[in-house]
Amino acid sequence: MNPYTGGQNPSTGAPLLGTPEYVIYGSDGFNSSGVYSPGTPANPANTHWIVNNQAYALAVNNPYPGSSRSLLRGQPYSDLDVTVTKTVSITERARLQLSMATYNALNQMFLGTGNAFIGASNFTSNAENASGTVPGSTSGNRFVILGGKVVF
Repeated sequence: MNPYTGGQNPSTGAPLLGTPEYVIYGSDGFNSSGVYSPGTPANPANTHWIVNNQAYALAVNNPYPGSSRSLLRGQPYSDLDVTVTKTVSITERARLQLSMATYNALNQMFLGTGNAFIGASNFTSNAENASGTVPGSTSGNRFVILGGKVVF
């Protein structure tokens, strides 16, 4: 929503306040001759995102308009690494110790946060990380390491 729809100040060239109207984000500005254009009008019924600014807050008579809280909050990080060992006696003095280490045992992917740039076509989507990864130094998928050693 752009509140600067009242033309330009003849002495300074600054845009003047007028009746706020909905415009496409980033379409307002000055042309090469210095004439201000308030932007391409938009129908709020056909738009998906409305930028939260002071003009929009005044238009809807609500100081806190817009989307719900934590819109760009990423999903919770969840990673379970498990190691299980078992010691088996071979002889009186020798023992065999078997181990299995599993990284990302629940095989949960992490998509990260959405794109926070409001001018992007994929705003709040995680298209940059659609396949998902697991944070840290692992390969990204669940994997298992089997081991064994003889203890004297």
